[in-house]
Amino acid sequence: MREEFSAAENADLTAWGKELDEQYYRPQIEAEKAERSREEPSRTSSRSAVQRPRQPFRSRSGPQ
Repeated sequence: MREEFSAAENADLTAWGKELDEQYYRPQIEAEKAERSREEPSRTSSRSAVQRPRQPFRSRSGPQ
């Protein structure tokens, strides 16, 4: 496959894939990381208000 790509496109398949990754995929990932880091403080404060207290461990009923 690599040889066929090199013959048809006159480029290295791995280098071409890395260029596409940097051009399209990486900016999307960085934007998602930035969005999560902006949401982090508000998410933890709202989550702690909604969180229920832990239930004590109950043993399993049934045949033993």
